[in-house]
Amino acid sequence: MKSNIKDEQNIAVYSKTPKLDQLKAEIQEMNTNAAFYHARTGHFYDTRYCLWSGQSPDGRKWDTDENGDIFPWEGASDTRVRLADKIIKERKRLRKLAFWGKRIVARALGSQNQDWAATVNPLLRWMLYTHGLDMINRELSLVWSYMDTLGAAVLGVFWQRETRLGDKEFDLGQLQQAAQETGDPNLMAMLETLTDPSRDEENIAMVQGFAPEVTGSEARAFLKDLRKLGTAKLKVPYIFKNEPRLMALRPFVDVLFDPALDNLQDGRLIVYREFIGETELKERAVSRGYSEKFITEALKHKGSTSFEIIDPLYSSQNSPRFRRTLLEDTKHLIELQHCYYRVSERGSTSIYCTVIHHDVKELYATHEPVEYDHGGMPFHSFTCEREERPIMESRGIPEIVSTWQTEKKIQRDARVDRTSIEVVPMMVVPKGMAGQVEVGPAQQVEQSRKGEYSFLQPPALGSTTKVVENDVDTEINEYFGRFSAQADPAMTMAARQELVTDTLNDLCAPIRQVFQLAQQYFTDEDVSKVVGHMKHPFHVGREEIQGMFDLEFTFDVRTMDIEFIQTIGGVMKDVIIPLDRQGTLDMTGLVRVLLQGIDPNIAETVQQQNTQVAQMQEVNDQQDRLAKIAVGIEPPQKPFSNPQLRLGVLQNVFQNNPGWQQRIQSDELFAKLMTKEVKMLRFSQAQSVTNPMIGRTGAKPVMGGDGSGMPAGDMGGMAQLGMGGMGQ
Repeated sequence: MKSNIKDEQNIAVYSKTPKLDQLKAEIQEMNTNAAFYHARTGHFYDTRYCLWSGQSPDGRKWDTDENGDIFPWEGASDTRVRLADKIIKERKRLRKLAFWGKRIVARALGSQNQDWAATVNPLLRWMLYTHGLDMINRELSLVWSYMDTLGAAVLGVFWQRETRLGDKEFDLGQLQQAAQETGDPNLMAMLETLTDPSRDEENIAMVQGFAPEVTGSEARAFLKDLRKLGTAKLKVPYIFKNEPRLMALRPFVDVLFDPALDNLQDGRLIVYREFIGETELKERAVSRGYSEKFITEALKHKGSTSFEIIDPLYSSQNSPRFRRTLLEDTKHLIELQHCYYRVSERGSTSIYCTVIHHDVKELYATHEPVEYDHGGMPFHSFTCEREERPIMESRGIPEIVSTWQTEKKIQRDARVDRTSIEVVPMMVVPKGMAGQVEVGPAQQVEQSRKGEYSFLQPPALGSTTKVVENDVDTEINEYFGRFSAQADPAMTMAARQELVTDTLNDLCAPIRQVFQLAQQYFTDEDVSKVVGHMKHPFHVGREEIQGMFDLEFTFDVRTMDIEFIQTIGGVMKDVIIPLDRQGTLDMTGLVRVLLQGIDPNIAETVQQQNTQVAQMQEVNDQQDRLAKIAVGIEPPQKPFSNPQLRLGVLQNVFQNNPGWQQRIQSDELFAKLMTKEVKMLRFSQAQSVTNPMIGRTGAKPVMGGDGSGMPAGDMGGMAQLGMGGMGQ
């Protein structure tokens, strides 16, 4: 079907100024189309938080206007079974365990970038687990909560710049010295103007051009102090924040898009709704270049919202927030709509961002191509399940467990009500002494014979109620991969592994964008403060940003089970290691894997400490071996784990002790022992990959012991020692 939208209205066709009417019309259409989703989310919210009409804080049913007829009696049980909430929290805890295990790895696409990857990894860890700790913990927690409750969520990845106003000191002497050293004609002309009192009006205009917020009187006082004292302070804006910003967004509440969309990166129009205060809006004239006229008009519409309905997240009448509208929640804030959309420009596709207010006519804050060099949309979808292509077809946990939760509630209420009758059973009283006959605890039922009292025994409670609830629990445990005696352990493990694998895979794209934005906006000086000296520049161009690295996350859910770690350790110790007669296993690597399974943070700390301790032990042991050789004692033959380090110790000794080189020429036993030591270390170094065990004991003893000794006169290794060849 041919579109009726003409080019002058079509937002997909480039124009120098935004097509505000069409943008607002499409936003309104998105709001209308989202009505189906708002109806669903109200039910999801009620199910998760156990909300229904006529609730009482004591968990009982009472006769109120909202309740109508009470079943089975007034004061009966009204249990809140928080099944959906429990499952959502369990899944969130598992995701957090996987993510905060610090298993993030930046893997270079090409081998030539491996050194660069070594710089990237500590920077990524700093950005995620140190600098952005609070933000990431908050936003990821919200994303996982939204996606499991509502079925889907969106994570926005932006770069945040924020300014503050502060004093900046200017030194006239330093400026003059800089002008002389650089020979900058513009700086010299500016200084000549500033020091001329007769050109004050010109000087004031120059100062206000540098700092627009400065008044004329402040500029005049600044110039006076600069000439009289040689230094002066001026209030100027400075960069307070220059960092990535993640935002957890609710579909069709915080962010709008085509309900049939399956990938936000392919979105035609995505609208991010933001509520900000007056101060922040005014500040954006400096930090983001917002139009002053737009800001003035937008401030006239505080509290106005593009939603004419109650907050869709709490759209159920059972919610305590039923009568709280968005207008009431945001009456002191200004709603901005950030419209990200694809534009056909010069035969290619560009992504533009236009910031508008729905009540501001003919004005906009900004309209420009998205400045992010990664070239993508700054939005990423997260879904609770992947069974249909469109994002919004994903079901949330409350939708899946709603009937199960109701079944459990019915059984719980039945058992509580049964207990109430058993504790205070119905009483049979003489005729004429009972009140109105009702069924319930402590009620009185009249009988025909006078003068007799007795308790009415309720029917025996069968096992059906527990069987029903146990069956429900079994189904739930199997469906969601929860550990239980009835569930298949293999399928349970597979379900939990699937959950964390999908979670980490979903996070790769947004975190990759965080890193790409850092490459664009962080300076090399900023990065060097975190990672130290860099061999390569961090701040790079668009081509490098779009294609240098892949991010890789790994997590084995079985490592959560300490019994699994113990089993692996036992099998390695009792079965695998005894079979490794050629010494092909890297025992250090095995220990690293087991430690990471127990706790990655402990593993990282222990490994760093152990590395330093192990190196020092190697150095001390090699020095002890040299001391024995010096007095004519042959050191015991044993495997070497770091032959390169030991060769460095030998080389250092010979370079700093000329007497040792002379002794090689005069002491035949000393020469043989040293030759054997060097040969053994070099052989170990050369063979450590292909045959580690043989490489560690590749030379035979000189004096008896385990071997026949090296042939006398084999001085090849020691000849190189005297020439500084040790360890080459």
